[in-house]
Amino acid sequence: MKPNYLEISGRTYYGFEEPDFIGPVPIRPRAAPALSVLENYKAFEEMTVWERQIAGHKFDWFFGVIMPVVCFFFDPIVFSSQLASEKPVLGGIKTFAFVLSFISIIGLMASLLFGEKLKGLNAVLSGLFATAAGFSVLVAIFIVPFSLLGLMLIIGILGFTPWFTSFVYFRRAVRSFHAAEPFMERGFLLQTMMLAAIASVVIPYLLNFW
Repeated sequence: MKPNYLEISGRTYYGFEEPDFIGPVPIRPRAAPALSVLENYKAFEEMTVWERQIAGHKFDWFFGVIMPVVCFFFDPIVFSSQLASEKPVLGGIKTFAFVLSFISIIGLMASLLFGEKLKGLNAVLSGLFATAAGFSVLVAIFIVPFSLLGLMLIIGILGFTPWFTSFVYFRRAVRSFHAAEPFMERGFLLQTMMLAAIASVVIPYLLNFW
């Protein structure tokens, strides 16, 4: 016979029996998982490794890779001037900014796609990202007045991108540092990170003022 009730003690009562306790608990079949959950899981399973990495780091991809490229392309006055009568505000370090940004974006893409698989190389990336974060903050502070004025032309919104970019690179620097810890001694890891940070400043600087 089909059981109708289950006592707390574990006894089963059938249709011809009356439970001798108050508050019987009806036995109900478990609800099936929501279809949307199954669909989402299936879609996730069908993703490639790269697609999963991109889906899990949308903020970093947007403000660490896409928006810096957009800012350089539509730059009206910071490193390149779209106005014939005006000189770029930071035109003197254009090459420095372009080289550091290019290396940082490539490094960030590698970090987002491969993460801990890079092992000890994460120490180098940590130093690179720390430099990129610091440079982004300096640029963001320097162009604040121009960004506020540019809000009237809408495109000035791009001037606030370096703030988000600096956050992305700083967070990635910390994560890369921790990802490299299992593969290096603490002292050697710190030295590698510092050398990478110094190199990521010196090399673009030499190319800028060669």
